[in-house]
Amino acid sequence: MRKPLWSYLKKNKLAFIALTVVIFMSLGAMIGPMMYPISSTSIDLASIKLPPSLMHPCGTDSKGRDILSRILWGARVSLSISLSAALGSILIGLFLGLIAGYCGGKFDTFITMIIDLTLAFPSLLLAIGITVVLPPGFYTVIIALALVGWASFARLIRGLTIAQKESLFVEASRSIGCSTQRIILRHILPNSFSPILIAFSLKIGSFILAESALSFLGLGVQPPIPTWGSMISLNRIYINSAPWMIIFPGLAIAMTTFSFNIIGDFLRDYLDPHLNF
Repeated sequence: MRKPLWSYLKKNKLAFIALTVVIFMSLGAMIGPMMYPISSTSIDLASIKLPPSLMHPCGTDSKGRDILSRILWGARVSLSISLSAALGSILIGLFLGLIAGYCGGKFDTFITMIIDLTLAFPSLLLAIGITVVLPPGFYTVIIALALVGWASFARLIRGLTIAQKESLFVEASRSIGCSTQRIILRHILPNSFSPILIAFSLKIGSFILAESALSFLGLGVQPPIPTWGSMISLNRIYINSAPWMIIFPGLAIAMTTFSFNIIGDFLRDYLDPHLNF
């Protein structure tokens, strides 16, 4: 019999730490700027390149701006974009994957061709191309990442749908006259929830990296709004004289991405029906 989630989580110390990091980052993004009200955009020429101290726990940057405050605001941007893009990706992938897998035929062939074509392009290069075409900004990054990430969800959901549509419970539903919509929404989709949840968690981590890369290249959210990627880009020339300008935003990216990946692995192990806990 499967153990309760919390009981299994307490035994998996790495997953517990990862969940703690994600909760901490989420709370920092939501209430951090209110609890730590130092401006993230105000330039203070008297505080340029100050090392970490009690007044500035993560130091200041080349314009005297508090790095901790900018990291907190950057968390709000990165997590908002990543969650929104992941939701957009999964909605597109659900719609196309369910219909393609259940209906089959020419529609399935066409959707599969589009999926393969999308996955054939390097995801970051495709996202860069989209952000170059559209005006730079918050919503442009979400659209770019969603258009890049939907194909992997669609392929996963299509495969799950094909595997389940010939199962006994689906055949029984057809035999009693259930509509296609009811079969998909009440039978196939709930039985695909576990793999979709795992893929969703892993996709958030990859989108955090992608958003940071776009911001590093100047194609993400534009200044003066701080993002983790732009903080590294703007201050990379000071890596030898003031390494804290790079270290702390880099740690925020690495820890958050790694934590979401660990949570995805934990969910995969916990939700695997073939494992006994």
